[in-house]
Amino acid sequence: MEKKIIAGLLAGAVIIIVVMIAIYIEYGTQDEENEETLPLAIVSFELQDSSYLNITCEVASTSEERSRGLMYREELPMDRGMLFVYRQTKEVRFTMKNTLIPLDIIFIDDNGKVLNVEEAAVELDTPDSKLTRYNSSGPVAWVLEINQGLCASHQIEEQTSVNIEYLD
Repeated sequence: MEKKIIAGLLAGAVIIIVVMIAIYIEYGTQDEENEETLPLAIVSFELQDSSYLNITCEVASTSEERSRGLMYREELPMDRGMLFVYRQTKEVRFTMKNTLIPLDIIFIDDNGKVLNVEEAAVELDTPDSKLTRYNSSGPVAWVLEINQGLCASHQIEEQTSVNIEYLD
């Protein structure tokens, strides 16, 4: 009789554990994915031929979001990027710490003009003290990271006009 009770309790415990795992898989991972979702913006560059290049960007506006940036990402679609937003204009410095994708780093002033563009190479297994520093050439309100080569292929350079539209 005692063995039947113990066996029943064990079977009940196993069922509870399986249900808890199923709930975690269904709902727990969705919450983790939602925590990674950042607000979006469309960044439009006015090109020399009067056309526009539009990039859909995740918006990094907190110090934690800006610190993480595009670290550990293995790919970035060609029409995507990350927009770093600063409350007050200031000179900034970026590195490629833990960044797996070569990037163009575009420094944008508060008038919506490109100050400078830096082509940033991947620097895996590089100590922090040896990482290349990519500096703005003056105070910026925004920094945009996109796939390396897009600026060169679309002639995005100093003084290119930029429009930023935040999406809800």
